[in-house]
Amino acid sequence: MEKRRLIIYTFTMLFILMSLIVFVAHKRRRTMDVSTPYISDRNASDLSNGAAIYNTGEDINGKMIPIGGGPSWIIHDGGGCSVCHGENGKGKKEVRDLKISPPNIKKIIDKGNGLSDEDFEKLLKWGVVASDGRTLSWQMPRFAIPSNDLRDLRKYIEGL
Repeated sequence: MEKRRLIIYTFTMLFILMSLIVFVAHKRRRTMDVSTPYISDRNASDLSNGAAIYNTGEDINGKMIPIGGGPSWIIHDGGGCSVCHGENGKGKKEVRDLKISPPNIKKIIDKGNGLSDEDFEKLLKWGVVASDGRTLSWQMPRFAIPSNDLRDLRKYIEGL
């Protein structure tokens, strides 16, 4: 009977260890692509932080930007804006199971369109379009992004 318990205990521990290894492997995120644009006339650390957030969903220090809503697979695919909007910000035609095509976010936040920093914050945090008050689809995640990261992200997107 004691030998049977030892075998059960060993297999249970192996199962838990293997599950932990699989979990950690899936939490790894892709790193920033070498083809990511770089704008030389801006503060390099701000742009690096904005690029990291855009491409990975994590700030330059590796801290994940909390996500609410959106498709369940977004975190596994990187968690950043580029998952849906593409590396150039122009949007992708088809994104997994989404029924809509994500728009060109560079056009949306360009200074010429009058999207203020406050409006950009409402858009990302609450999914509210300030110009007409409508709410974005559930497919657009809501991000609990700090103000300094929001500023860096906007600078990066404007430079795409």
